[in-house]
Amino acid sequence: MSDPAKSFHNVKTFKELFMLPSKTDLDLMAAVPALMFLISPAVYFVQIAVYSGWRYDLTVTMIRVAAVILSLIVMSCHFAQLVIAKRSLKSIVSDHRPHFWFLIMAVLMIISTLLNGFTIEAMTGDFYRAESLTTFLCYIICFFGCASMIRYERTKRFLLDSFLVSSSFISVMALLDLSGILPVWFFHFIQEKNTMTAVFFQYNHFGYYLAIATTVSFAMYLYEKKTVIKILYLLSTALHAFTLIANNTRGCYLACFGAVVVTCVVFLATQKGRRRAVLPVLAVLAAGFAAGFLAVPQNFQRFMKLFRDVSDITSSSPDAAGETAQYAGTGRWLLWKLTVGAILEKPVFGWGTEGIRVMLAENSIDGNNRPHNEYLQYAVFYGIPAGLVYIFAIVSIYRKAVKKIAELSPSTVVALLGACAYLISACFGNTMFYTAPFLFILLGMGFQSAVPEAN
Repeated sequence: MSDPAKSFHNVKTFKELFMLPSKTDLDLMAAVPALMFLISPAVYFVQIAVYSGWRYDLTVTMIRVAAVILSLIVMSCHFAQLVIAKRSLKSIVSDHRPHFWFLIMAVLMIISTLLNGFTIEAMTGDFYRAESLTTFLCYIICFFGCASMIRYERTKRFLLDSFLVSSSFISVMALLDLSGILPVWFFHFIQEKNTMTAVFFQYNHFGYYLAIATTVSFAMYLYEKKTVIKILYLLSTALHAFTLIANNTRGCYLACFGAVVVTCVVFLATQKGRRRAVLPVLAVLAAGFAAGFLAVPQNFQRFMKLFRDVSDITSSSPDAAGETAQYAGTGRWLLWKLTVGAILEKPVFGWGTEGIRVMLAENSIDGNNRPHNEYLQYAVFYGIPAGLVYIFAIVSIYRKAVKKIAELSPSTVVALLGACAYLISACFGNTMFYTAPFLFILLGMGFQSAVPEAN
């Protein structure tokens, strides 16, 4: 922590004020909103169990307030210390490319809103998703910004373990509820369909969460060296894999599979002396998936429909190109076509936050009012340039990680692998106030190379 002699009362200039927090101080402050959000599903579980009228968006709003305050403090001190140390502007930008990409994206989002008008949706979001312009700005500036200031491996490890403890608790409760052993009344109270949603509003939202948790458990097992802890991560992997299959979100099956493949490639390429560690966890992961399919046989049939949907889309027959293909991916193919058409109508600054919700709701199969593809969503809301800048920011994070892979700590790599699962699932889903921050927190944790703990 900071030297006690350098108390706040002795500060006389702005330079001394910005230099007051040490890197350890900034690390701890940056970790607070990340920790609050990573365990938020379990926190909300307790809140609604105690008070039935509690809303999830209230939980997340309180976390966002903390993220805004702490991100202002942490990032102001961080960049001020770089300027005081006489770092050149070129080197600062070079070392913080994702931050400046996200800053450009924020400017484009604000311009889009100015041009499209400050609608109710832009100012407050709709009642269901609760995502306004300020919510999206908080994702890319506050959650990513704070998490990107976390430097120490111990802090990152604690955050990932806390996330897995929370996700394991939610998974166990969801399975107990599904089996009827221990019904959880509010799981059924908040869900819109007779599916496995846990504390989330839709089963696919729960699926995104499980895909991340499965990948993080899988990767943590590979990088862990202590036998007892490895066994715990192995059990966590099996639990989350089983719950993911029972959840039955096909896009998240693909996301988890893709992230696991990437994890194996990264681990085998960088840990050549520990390649055998991959086999046990792959076996457990496969067993978890198999058990899930056996426990809910109809899920396998629904999974096979994924291949029929792909066949419908790629078929050259008139029927597949028309009516049949519209239903592919539970109507996503039609949503994507409608969204691309809307993007081409207003390509530069888009339609604004929730700008095409009415058009999609009137023309989609099930009344969906979002594209169910986050990359298309950013492009149609705020324009193609904003969508491209979003991709550039993400690519710059992974590009830096690949170049410095030998310097990255295990938790830094695991965070990026967990984010990879979300990025794949984003091809089939929408942002939500209680899921999107997971991505930006994990990307932030993967941005900075971890450093050894101070004595």
